[in-house]
Amino acid sequence: MHIVLRPLWLASSWLFACGAQTIPGSNAPFLPSVDIVEPARGVPDRGDDPAVVLIASQAPLACAGVLLAPDVVLTAWHCVGGAGSASAPASSCTSAPVLPPPSSLRVLVGADGASAVERARARAIVAPGAGADPCTADLALLVLDQTIDDIEPVPVDPTGAAQGDHLRTVEFHTAGQGTVATRFRRDHVPVVGTTSTGLQVDEAACSGGCGGPALDESSGEVVGVASHWIPQPGRPGLDGYVAVEPFLAVVGEALAASTAAAANAPSASLQKAAKGPADMGASCDNGSDCAAGACVTDGDQRYCTRRCSPPDACPTHFKCEETSEHQTVCIQG
Repeated sequence: MHIVLRPLWLASSWLFACGAQTIPGSNAPFLPSVDIVEPARGVPDRGDDPAVVLIASQAPLACAGVLLAPDVVLTAWHCVGGAGSASAPASSCTSAPVLPPPSSLRVLVGADGASAVERARARAIVAPGAGADPCTADLALLVLDQTIDDIEPVPVDPTGAAQGDHLRTVEFHTAGQGTVATRFRRDHVPVVGTTSTGLQVDEAACSGGCGGPALDESSGEVVGVASHWIPQPGRPGLDGYVAVEPFLAVVGEALAASTAAAANAPSASLQKAAKGPADMGASCDNGSDCAAGACVTDGDQRYCTRRCSPPDACPTHFKCEETSEHQTVCIQG
């Protein structure tokens, strides 16, 4: 659903005293207007998240994973086994994937399927034990046969995420059948629900294989793995992420099998994830151009922004203001 919210001229008695502008030559004030796309697909991450890699297997899925160490990748269990799909709802999960030979799983580094280069294969697969539910425990780790030591790995957040938190999500998307999978980033994604092992995220952007990470917006640490979509009657669905925090023992087992995790030292030459919002303040034409799905028209400027509220403060150099459509978004100033 693409919602186009058009400017609305308001009488001065309706205005909030928060930076409203005035039409030259008149006393009529006006508010910024905003175009919001719901749910937002995100934008190509333009190299902002190099640690999010592409996993190629026998399954016809555009699966992602994230480097936790130079030779350890976290992904979805169904991506490893090739059984099931994120394009199916959680209720369709009936059996755990059958693990393939590790060497059949290839890890490619790059921003899209056309330019990505194979850098390693799996030498071992670490997954939840027998009897684990294929949906609520839909995560696995690949221990690689080669280190990918020119990219900074992403640590796991040991405390996880809660309802009301905001995340950055990264996935490989295809525009349609036969098109190249491209790495997309979505900023300021709200967590709208939680379970004992899962996070419900209001985006419905997980098409194809999923497997990509949900990252804490402030720290950049991994809190979840994209798993499946959750149907919502009468509206776009939600994305289901498996929370990493309940599976720290499984993550620890994989890191213990790593030959590089302990030896990896920070280096200025490593490719690193970009900090902060991807494109706040960048030029845009509409909400679909922006990582948080919102493009504001503020006087003679038009730039990417995001929603805000009193408990959800804007970044530095932005302030939370109401638009003519009664949305509250971050405005420069």
